[in-house]
This record gives sequence, C-alpha cells and structure tokens, in this order.
Amino acid sequence: MSDELDPEFEVDTSVIEVDTETLATIDGLSRIVDGINWFRAAGVPLIDTDYRVTEAYLAALGFSDLRVVAAEDREEIEQILSDRASCGDWGNAWNGAEEQVKSALAEEALEQLDAELIQVVVQQLGLRAHGAARTAANLVPVLQAPMQLLSDPDLASPADQASEDARDAACQALLVALSGVGPDHPLALKFRLFEAGRWPLGAIGGSFYVL
Repeated sequence: MSDELDPEFEVDTSVIEVDTETLATIDGLSRIVDGINWFRAAGVPLIDTDYRVTEAYLAALGFSDLRVVAAEDREEIEQILSDRASCGDWGNAWNGAEEQVKSALAEEALEQLDAELIQVVVQQLGLRAHGAARTAANLVPVLQAPMQLLSDPDLASPADQASEDARDAACQALLVALSGVGPDHPLALKFRLFEAGRWPLGAIGGSFYVL
C-alpha cells in the first residue's frame, strides 16, 4: 500500500492490482469526505450558491424546470420522505433520471477499473461517510423530531434517511472521481450540496426541496 494513502482507508494491493494514480484519487476523495461537516447548514436559509448548484444539478439531469425550494420544517421534511417512499425509485421522473445516471456511472467505472476494487473502496467509503453523517444528524434538531405524518413504522426517520443519502452521495462522488467524468456530472454537483452542509431531499410536483 502507498505510504501516502490514508491508513484508515485500506486497499490490499497484494490482492487487488491498483495503480498509484488511482490510489491517490481514492485517498483524495476519502479525505474530502472525512472533512465534511455534514448537515451543518440544515435549517439555515439557502444562499445563492446553494440555488446555483442545485439548479445546475437539476439541469444536468434534464429537470431545469423544477423550482428549487428550501425545506422549512419537520412536517415538510416528513411529507417529502413519505412521497419518496410511496413513489419508489422509479415512480418519480426525477428519481428515475437519477437512477439512470447512477447506472451509467457504475458502468463507466467498471469499464475502467477492477470490479473488486470498486466494491472494496465504495463499501469502505460508504461506511465511513454513513457513520460520520449519522453522528452529525443526531445533532440537528429538525432531523431528530419524532415522526408524526408517517404512519408506516418501516419508513426511515429523517436522521436515518439523511445519513443514508449522505453515504450514497459519497459513494457516487468516488465513482465520479475514479471515472474522470468531470465536475459537471450531476452526481458531482449533488455531492457539492452535501459538502456545503445541505441535504437535497427530492422533488415533489414542480419543486425540488433542499434542507
């Protein structure tokens, strides 16, 4: 293993063949993820940069007509999560477009890198991002309030869903970095919102909500 690689992020190069440049990319992204102050801006009014990045993300997905809206309170967050759960991954046009982009990104990464390497590094980074995000979510009051609108006990709480979304965003950001698809890729733009302490919740009707 490279001496420069984060010792907590292990890739056994005696088992998996990986070049120095790829190791550096993995290390760089893992350090970015470790440095994120997850959800630090939750509940704070959106600033111009938040709007611009969200609009760029939506435009990259083909949904420039969606209006970017700040999620204002717990009830609104719960309603958005309820809508997400009821429509499923493919029951919403925005969700469907993002899932297609994720699939294409995974295929791009697999064309360039060993599948075992991708599995190992994505799993490790995902675990680290999820743990850090969950710890942070525990400190955000609006994510800790008891669920009242959702009657299904199997639905994730706001804190759980936020940390799961953060984990997924970090994993997708790693695939973006490894694939070299560029900073204008929609999932790279979405990750920037998490870097800024935001939580992009999803689309309902003609609006896309961000906490």
